Amino acid sequence: MIKLICSITVILFSLTSCAQKKGTIEIPFTLDINRLIVKAKVNGKGDFSFIFDTGAQGVILNDSLAKALDLKGEGYSPFGSPNNPNAIQAKNIDIPLFSVNGFESKNEEAVSVDFKKVFPSSKHDGIFGLSTFEGHLVTINYPESKIIIKKGELKENEEGVVKVDLSRILALKGKIDGREIPIHFDSGSPSFITLPMEWKPILSLKGEPTFFAKGRMASGEVDLYRASLSGKIQVGAVSITDPDIILKTGGMPAANFGYAFLKNYLLTIDMVNHLLKMVPFGNSNGPANSGNNSGKTPAGECMKYAGDYGNRKVTCEEGQLYSQRIITENEQTAGGPKIVAPKLKLIADGNDEFKIEQFSTGRIKFIKDGTGKYIEMHVLNPQGEWEKSKRTN
Repeated sequence: MIKLICSITVILFSLTSCAQKKGTIEIPFTLDINRLIVKAKVNGKGDFSFIFDTGAQGVILNDSLAKALDLKGEGYSPFGSPNNPNAIQAKNIDIPLFSVNGFESKNEEAVSVDFKKVFPSSKHDGIFGLSTFEGHLVTINYPESKIIIKKGELKENEEGVVKVDLSRILALKGKIDGREIPIHFDSGSPSFITLPMEWKPILSLKGEPTFFAKGRMASGEVDLYRASLSGKIQVGAVSITDPDIILKTGGMPAANFGYAFLKNYLLTIDMVNHLLKMVPFGNSNGPANSGNNSGKTPAGECMKYAGDYGNRKVTCEEGQLYSQRIITENEQTAGGPKIVAPKLKLIADGNDEFKIEQFSTGRIKFIKDGTGKYIEMHVLNPQGEWEKSKRTN
């Protein structure tokens, strides 16, 4: 049983976080596709690579790092995902000092898990959530790649401010066509909007959902379906009409709004009064309705993306970008008709990111080097993971 020094009980485990720091602190982050990566110190040692995730609580360390730092604790705590918070038992560990760019959180009681089993695609040392910044205003600024921590508070009657629940993860209430729904804001998810498959009977959809992949959560595998909603989702003052969505099996307790949605807003969370302010950077409808309506990229930029990236070719045709998979000779059927992969139209979505017109959940992101040359393409595959291909010409 973990002693709660600060009386915080969370969904994944119990945590104490008594942070003491004055003034404003800016924490720079880089993006590992959609994940916010920051450098952190554990008991003065580091820097270690941590994921900051609004869909997590407390501090979670990879077993290998906990062993290397000789971190110990007593007993175990339940660990899992929102649909199954007791999926596994994680080891309790004590962290006297957890610091991120000068922000210090003392007496952290965290957990360690084997990332190879729970987060097999992660190459990072740990994860931490909002509760580390207890008692502060937390602002996530995607365009400037920084998290801002300071003292202060929001006003509940202020425009764009909504009440949130921070007892588990960043949760709030929204509506689908006037019907109230629970929502989780989850920066660790790459998707736009994901809804529980169990909600299908109450949703107005433009056709039957289409299965496209198996997904993995800490609690196990789930099935993923593409669908298009016919209706309106309301989140505070933000309205999203007829969005493309993902439906997920497994008993999710809430709608999940991921990176593709959140990156369009300046998000400020009042950890004292449990309030959230959302300020749109551009079109408040986000990826479902934003970007260049024609799908075209400015002529001067279009050709910069064009080229071969692994087994994919990107072309620029009259200002429009297309991606096409290159079919190898081994994939061709002897004596049969030649197989030609379809050209996929790329719809500009800002920051070198694109939607794929033919696939509601498809996304592509181009990466450039210090000289501004695009050297890599990342493609979101049906499993919700990003495939990376280096440019070959």
